[in-house]
Formats: sequence, C-alpha cells, structure tokens
Amino acid sequence: MSFEIELPVPETKVLAISSHVAYGHVGNTMATLIMQSLGCEVAAINTVQLSNHLGYGQARGSRTTPSEIIEIWTGLNEVGLGDFDMLLSGYLPDEASIESVLHIAKESRRTHRKNSPDRLFWMLDPVMGDDGRLYVSEGIIPAYKRALQHADLILPNHFEAEILSEVKIFDIKTLKTAFTTLHSRFKVPHVLITSLNLIYPGFDEASLFVAGSSMKSDKSPRVFLVKVAKIDCFFSGTGDMFSALTLVRFREAICEIPGLIQTNHWLSMDNVRSIDLPLAKATEKSLASMHEILTISKKSRDIEMTDYYNKIGGVEAANANENASRNHRAALAKAAEVKILRNIQRLKYPIKMFKAVEI
Repeated sequence: MSFEIELPVPETKVLAISSHVAYGHVGNTMATLIMQSLGCEVAAINTVQLSNHLGYGQARGSRTTPSEIIEIWTGLNEVGLGDFDMLLSGYLPDEASIESVLHIAKESRRTHRKNSPDRLFWMLDPVMGDDGRLYVSEGIIPAYKRALQHADLILPNHFEAEILSEVKIFDIKTLKTAFTTLHSRFKVPHVLITSLNLIYPGFDEASLFVAGSSMKSDKSPRVFLVKVAKIDCFFSGTGDMFSALTLVRFREAICEIPGLIQTNHWLSMDNVRSIDLPLAKATEKSLASMHEILTISKKSRDIEMTDYYNKIGGVEAANANENASRNHRAALAKAAEVKILRNIQRLKYPIKMFKAVEI
C-alpha cells in the first residue's frame, strides 16, 4: 500500500541560521520544526545554544562564534551539502555574526547557480528589538544596513523598520515612505513589517497590522495591509514562527505562478496589484496558521496558570517575596510556550481568516 503526502512546496533546501534552545520553541527550534513539517529539507546553524529562552528570567548556554558559523557552513559545502534554495537568518548576536551570514549568502550565490535566477533566496529577519527598545548593541544597526542590499525579503517589526528606514512610522503616509526607502535606498525587493501600530480607519486597541510590499521595476512600493486580532498573552518565538511560515507560503505562492520562480528576486510584473502579490497570499496564510495555534496556546496557558495559582495559594502569593517572584516568572514563561507540536496539522491546513487590503 502506498500513498502520496501533499506538501505545499516542491523539494526545497533551506539553511536556517538563528538561535537554539534546549526547551521550548524559539529561533531555530521553532523555525526548523515548521519548515520541516511543511516539506522543507533544513540544515540549521545555531548562533547561540541556551537552556531556555530569556523570558524565564535566566538561561545558561554558549554563543557560536562567527568563525564557527563559517566553519560549519564550510563543512556542509565540502561534502556537497551547500547548494541551498533559501537562507533564513534570525537572531545574530553581534556585528561579526551578521558579517559571517552575509559572507555565506554572497559566497553561496557565487559558488552555486551563479548568475541564475533561481540562486539562493535570502529571507532576513533583522532581530534587534521591539517596543522602542534595543536588545542588541547599537553596532549591529550599520551591519544590518550593509546586509539589506543583499537580502531578497526582510521581516522587521515596527520598531526595527523605523531603525532601518530612519522613518518614524505612525500612519499610512509614513508607512509608504518607509517602504519607499527600503526599496529604493537599500534595494530590498520584498519587505514585510509586523506588529504595526498605525493611525488608520478601523484600528482599535485589540488589533495590530502587518504590511508588505514587493517593489515594482522602478523600485516604487505596492503596499498591502492585513489587520490582525491581538491575543492577550505574550509569547516568545512568534517572530521565528512567522518567518518560517512566510518562507514556505511565499515559495508556495511563487510556484503557483508559471515562470515566476525563474525571475530575479521572484518579483511579479508591475501590473500585479498589491493584494494579488505572492507576498500578500503568503501573509494571509501564515497569519491564519499563527492565530489558530496561538489561540489554542493562550487557552492552555490560562488553564496551566490557574492550576499554578491554586497550588501556591493564590495570585497574591506569586509575588510574596523574591524567590516567589522568580518562580512565578518561570511558571508564566513555561505556561506561555507556543503549543506548536501537537497542533502541527493546523500549519498545513489553515482556515483563512485575514484578508489583505490595498493601500
């Protein structure tokens, strides 16, 4: 008896360079699981190895040096395993690590499929900070700006997009200015900005926006916007989750259009509307999968924390002293781990619930 499993993308080899945790799902631990479950062959290089993510209040582990990143990649090439279709880069702890990934991208394109439209496609998540706060050194910013012109698709959040574009984003006009800057100045073909707070009709405190653009031949933007319902819980690893889902769904949408995968940077013709772009289709699907799984994770978190408070004698006891507060923080972080593994089917068959609009 034989059967064929339906997968969203043709055989796709991905090099994922990001963080790793022994427990939970953030960085490569999240991204690799998602991409593999959707049919990608993934080689992972970890930039840090930690016991757990930092939401627990403490972690132990080690950092991979930039030279070690290059060494592992070189080893893959030496045995014929370096011909990747896509590169997904996430958390990079310092400027030298960014330079090492840039070296990998440039050398991969020079060595494999040189001058071919189906050369390595680089999705860069410029992990720097959120909510107005950097959690990396400021020296990383110019390094990321140097890397932008070599990336095919970048996925900054609102704060990171402002840093890279040097545009304060608060409404549709400033959003379009930021896209224009990233397309024209840095020559980034595709940009997807997450966790946007905007002055826009229909916006409320229970919502966030995701906005994207694939540039035209004159490097002007064509912008779409997706309104997303907030889930009242802080989860770690959601950026990595979105990046991995977008990688697969974007390649899926590209492959559905005859010949598009053979074009430079997978850019659609100028007459394609923003809401019909492969990037828009990928965003809708990725957000649908995320919303389903995070909604389930929130319900599980609430149940687990109710049990925790009952066990310790109530919410007041959670912060009765320093030790109690430390245990409480760890309990919150554990309860809020994304429940990805037991809900993996929801990644494959998302129920469409968000629609891109043209702006």
